[in-house]
Amino acid sequence: VAIEFEYGFVLDADSVEGAEPQQDEDTPPPEPAELPVNLSGLLLEKATRRALSDMYVTVMGTELTTVSDAEGRFSLRGVPPGTWTVQVARPGWETREVEVEVVEGEASEATIWVRNENYSEYSAVGVYSPEKDEVTRRTITMNEVRRVPGTFGDPVRVVQNLPGAARSPFGSGLLIIRGANPEDSGVYVDGIRIPYIYHIGGYVSVINPELIDAVDYLPGNYGVQYGRSTGGVIDVKTKAQAPEQGRLVWSTDLLDSGGMYEGRLGESGEHHVGVAVRRSYIDYVLPLVPNFRNSGFTASPRWQDYQLRYSYNGWARTRLSAFVFGFDDRLLLSTPDDVAQGTDQDAQGDLSVRNWSHRVIVKLEHDISETLTLRSSLLRPRLRLPRRGSVLRLRADPVHLGAARSSWAPSEHFELLPGVDLIAGGSGFAFESPINPTPDRVRPWPSARTTSSTARASARAGLLPQVQRPPLQDTDRLLLTQACGSAPCSSTTSTATRS
Repeated sequence: VAIEFEYGFVLDADSVEGAEPQQDEDTPPPEPAELPVNLSGLLLEKATRRALSDMYVTVMGTELTTVSDAEGRFSLRGVPPGTWTVQVARPGWETREVEVEVVEGEASEATIWVRNENYSEYSAVGVYSPEKDEVTRRTITMNEVRRVPGTFGDPVRVVQNLPGAARSPFGSGLLIIRGANPEDSGVYVDGIRIPYIYHIGGYVSVINPELIDAVDYLPGNYGVQYGRSTGGVIDVKTKAQAPEQGRLVWSTDLLDSGGMYEGRLGESGEHHVGVAVRRSYIDYVLPLVPNFRNSGFTASPRWQDYQLRYSYNGWARTRLSAFVFGFDDRLLLSTPDDVAQGTDQDAQGDLSVRNWSHRVIVKLEHDISETLTLRSSLLRPRLRLPRRGSVLRLRADPVHLGAARSSWAPSEHFELLPGVDLIAGGSGFAFESPINPTPDRVRPWPSARTTSSTARASARAGLLPQVQRPPLQDTDRLLLTQACGSAPCSSTTSTATRS
């Protein structure tokens, strides 16, 4: 009996030396090895050097794309060797394209600068006409100043080109607004009055332009917060915040030199600081001019100033700021020794005029509610006017000023702005004639202590949808003369049509 059968043999590949193991049908194929990073870079904002995050980076002509991280860095893997165009794009930013060469076996890096179209995060650019409390108010921003020739980048000098404004002669640095006397017009820094806005000679203002945000020019019909002025008003607004990246600026010209630094301190960047100093040297340059000393009469001005600003923005409803600034001006009027000055002894010698002031302003603002805000400030100035020479001397002791203001706007048609301030200090005055009197004619300095308080309130009410009438009230009490006065005023703004 013969039985036929078959055997089936399966060769195990794993047991054969040198054979590749067979893959199970259910086992997925192994992933390819990750390619190395051969193109990386850093994205920075022009002018501020701020790292740019969430920017789209694409290698043109390929499918390689990525997004920059919080530090502004990006990286791409497996970029083929060659010269490629890298595009950086994001809405609100200028689309940037740069060429980058990628070499095989090497890692290429690139730093790309991108321009912000509006330099303001989370904002849109629009043009509109806001409602105005004052009938006449002109605000000058730094962007407008840079386009005005002859101002040397100083926003305060632009005021002289506006209607109704002029500068007093002989380089006194005073302002004449709508024909009023210079002492009738007020100059303010962040709402606090200062004696002068220009250095002696009227060449530059006493505040560094890099620390100025805007300048408000009000030739008339202003609010009661400027109640001690009867002419015009200039209010200089300093910067409340510093850029994220520190900025150092140095400027030098024929008249003076100065530097400014502004930036943020701390890990959170909530401490904003700004420091500026400036000193003129025109009094050293003028003697080098040929025949300057031979003119028979010379005038040598000199000025210097400083500013220190600090603000803290770490609180949700409270804002704290401090501003320390001062200036020191001197004007020397002299004649050479070989020039005859007459026989009168009182007419001999040189005349020197010096004006200086130092001020410390501390401001605290707190939002009590969504409709009520309280603002308070403390000022300690020190001012001294012409004191050298025996003809006229005027001295002002340290002055203390406290102010409290608030705003209450329960609706869009009504707003109440009450406020009060207090000024206390002293002054002295002396006038001698002749300059060299006899001992029995010497008189002591007359002096006085003054205290002035002001209570003021203004309200803006929308009587009709297109009519606003803000009644104003200003009451001032001067304790030196025991006088009290009230100055009520009002204005009405009407809109004929609304687009």
